[in-house]
Amino acid sequence: MSLTTLGQVLAEARVKGENPSGMAGHIDPSRHMAVSPTLFFKKLRPGGPGFEYHDLACELFCSRLAGRLSLPVPACLPIATSGLGVGLLSAFVGQKTIAGVPLESIANADKLAMMSVFEQLVMNQDDKTDHFRVRDLPTGKCEFFVVDHGHTLHAWKVELQDPATIDAAPSLLLPSSGLNEYRVQTYSQLQPYVRDFGPRVAELAGPVLDEVFRGLEEIQAGDPGLQRFVDEELRHRTIMTKVIQMRAKNLDQIIRLKCQQCNVRIDSEQTTVPMAGVGA
Repeated sequence: MSLTTLGQVLAEARVKGENPSGMAGHIDPSRHMAVSPTLFFKKLRPGGPGFEYHDLACELFCSRLAGRLSLPVPACLPIATSGLGVGLLSAFVGQKTIAGVPLESIANADKLAMMSVFEQLVMNQDDKTDHFRVRDLPTGKCEFFVVDHGHTLHAWKVELQDPATIDAAPSLLLPSSGLNEYRVQTYSQLQPYVRDFGPRVAELAGPVLDEVFRGLEEIQAGDPGLQRFVDEELRHRTIMTKVIQMRAKNLDQIIRLKCQQCNVRIDSEQTTVPMAGVGA
C-alpha cells in the first residue's frame, strides 16, 4: 500500500463531507458507498464484456497522473476487503455538480482549462456534468473535482485492445467528448496546456504505470480476473502507453477539433497545423 497516496486520500477528505445517505447524481448503490462521512469506496464494476479491470486500472492511472500534474482529480487507492471486494478508496467530494455554480465562486477555477486538456489527453469518453463535483469550503467558496475516469484510454474500447493494430485506430485522433463543461470560451485559454501537457504526460506515463500495476499486484490475491489482468501487464502497458503517446503527439489538433465541436473561438492568427496521420 502506498502511504503517500493514502495520506493524500485522507488529506483530500479534510472538508466535512455531505451526508452519505443523501448522495444523489450518478450513484449506483451496488457499487458506490460512503465508508465514512468523508471517504468513498467505488467497487469493481460488475462483470460484463471483460473491461471491468481495464476500468479499474485506467481510473487509477488517471488519478495518479492528475496528482503529478496538480489537477483536481481525487486521489484513490486500490483496496480489497472480504466485505467489499476489489475497488478504489478516495475522498468523498460531494454530491453537488458544477452546473449553475458561478465561476467566481469556484476557488480553483484556474484549473478548468487545464482539466479540459487533460480529459482529452487521456481520452475520457464519459466527460459530463454529473462528473464535475463541487463541495463547499469554509471560505464561502467551493472547489471542483472531476470524478470517474473508468472510460479513459483503452477501457471499454474494443478497437484499442491489440497493440499490433492500435496505431491505425481513427478514434485516437478525435475528441473523446463533444461537451464543454469547463467554461472555456477561446482556444487561447487552452493553448499553454496543450503545449505543456503532451511532453510532460509522455514522460510521466511510465512511472505512473509502474505505480498502477504494483498497486494492483498488492490486491490481486483472491480475484482471478484481476490476476489475469495483471498477468497481461505488458500488453496493457503497451496499449496505454501508445494511447498516451498518440494523443500527446496530436493534442493540438484534437483540442482544435473539440473547440470546433463546442463552438469555442479559435482566433484567426492561431493557424491550424496539419494533423499527423494515424500511425505516423
